[in-house]
Amino acid sequence: MATMAAMPSQIEIYEEMSTLSAQMVEAAQANDWDRLVTLERSVTRLRKLLSEDEDNSRLSAGEIEIKRALIQRILDDDAEI
Repeated sequence: MATMAAMPSQIEIYEEMSTLSAQMVEAAQANDWDRLVTLERSVTRLRKLLSEDEDNSRLSAGEIEIKRALIQRILDDDAEI
């Protein structure tokens, strides 16, 4: 049976989404709407990946706290945009 590439962890996906959301704030502040749309498409792809793995039971308490902080940062960025 062929093995597939390992899917990134939830934390890795949220970290990438946080990075992208910070870049989206910068793009919005610079009125760079084309870049903002491109970044949003990347975030949408990551959200789809997350929807495939929403099982928090595998996360440690520390990872859950990291996830919470990353989600809050993403929401704060979204509010700023």
